[in-house]
Amino acid sequence: MQSKNGPFTALTGASSTDGADKIDFKPDANTVGYLHNHLDTYDKVKANGDIEPVEPIKIFSPYDVKMFVILILNANRYGIPISDTYGTMVSSSAIYQLRFTGNINNVSMKANNINWTILDIPYKKIMKNSNSLEEGFLKFLNEQIGISGIELYKIDSSGNSKRSLNNNGKVTTTNCN
Repeated sequence: MQSKNGPFTALTGASSTDGADKIDFKPDANTVGYLHNHLDTYDKVKANGDIEPVEPIKIFSPYDVKMFVILILNANRYGIPISDTYGTMVSSSAIYQLRFTGNINNVSMKANNINWTILDIPYKKIMKNSNSLEEGFLKFLNEQIGISGIELYKIDSSGNSKRSLNNNGKVTTTNCN
């Protein structure tokens, strides 16, 4: 987690009762962003001793989006420039960042009407039925979150690029260099 004054505070794994892997993230009035990773496939030992393979999705989760929305709302509430807020996810396949360029008033209205506790089910379905992680995530943002102005960026050695969906539901890339 990054403070508006620059320093980072380490995020730690949260205990989970539902078997999901999550970070313990408690943004405050000074938090402008977060950076975390999504692991490669690994094995988890269940309570009965059986081994269960875990296959993390290597792009933002619904919880990650919720935390980003909280950062946007906090930035507005505490006088932090919204353009300073970000969420970053690092995996072995890509680095992605969320930014916001929309109308903050729309965020407040929409965020209060989202049932954040049930989003994992439609998220997994959308991701499974999409041609790529980016396409699935962007469809999830549009269909389930519905807050215009949340933007997805991919960061790599050749530069940054914005990812969005065209009118046909396909991912388009706009270079930011």
